[in-house]
Amino acid sequence: MPKEIQDQPINLAKISTDHNGNFLANVSVNRITSRLLKDSFEGNISEAFEIYNLLQKLADGLPAACKHLEKQTFSNDQYKVFDFLRQHTGRIEVASIGGHLSRVYFPINPICHMIPLPKKKSVMLSIDRESQQ
Repeated sequence: MPKEIQDQPINLAKISTDHNGNFLANVSVNRITSRLLKDSFEGNISEAFEIYNLLQKLADGLPAACKHLEKQTFSNDQYKVFDFLRQHTGRIEVASIGGHLSRVYFPINPICHMIPLPKKKSVMLSIDRESQQ
């Protein structure tokens, strides 16, 4: 492929439209996950996580917004992307001084999946959950 074509950005929205929203239909999220590199979430995909996090925060506070995150509201391609982001997003709840819980969403970077399970368990057991730090 000529270099000038390789350097062109890929318009996934157009490709999806050309395939009636089913361009990613035969690609599993697990297959994509298995090919992630430790720094795969840098660049444009970090913006996708920010948008996903915003949608989740809206759904947390507005029941009407929650309906827009149901599978039937997406095309197949859109849901595949949504599902990928969902599977690679963590959530914690943080209590304020007044006792109000706020959910905080964050991407789980691919490098986290490379940490051995015993080490993950050790870290989870050693975290001080009472601290504000």
